[in-house]
Amino acid sequence: MSAGRPFLACACFFTDNIFVGRYGLHVRYRDEGQLRRDHGRALRERGCRSEEEFGAALREIEAEVQRRKQLIHQSVERKAIISECYNRKHPEVYTLQDSFLAPDFLEIVRYCTSPDADLHGLLRYLESFSGKENDAPDTRVFPVTLKLQR
Repeated sequence: MSAGRPFLACACFFTDNIFVGRYGLHVRYRDEGQLRRDHGRALRERGCRSEEEFGAALREIEAEVQRRKQLIHQSVERKAIISECYNRKHPEVYTLQDSFLAPDFLEIVRYCTSPDADLHGLLRYLESFSGKENDAPDTRVFPVTLKLQR
């Protein structure tokens, strides 16, 4: 991510819910000893009986943990590529324009930015929307944007 905004991931993302596909088992993994203590029996019951099989399962788990750790770096790399290469097809939609907004919403905004605006006046505007697509008392629903015409 950018220098000012670090990538955030819960520590459990790197330890919990690791799927061991060959045995159809989700595990929590911190180290080999913990894996043997917490999941050894379940692994054996699913066919992981030899040290070689356990070693293969351990390598699969460690590979998944490494893959998850690399996601952070891969995400930063993808963001840089997109930022460098992406060309906006419709750049005009990236700037908010009044033509995108519903006329009723613009009327409310004009009222609220006028020097005579007050709460009672705003509530009068909003009263005209009560009951439209809304059954909750003391809640107002009003349109903000227009539907895009294609």
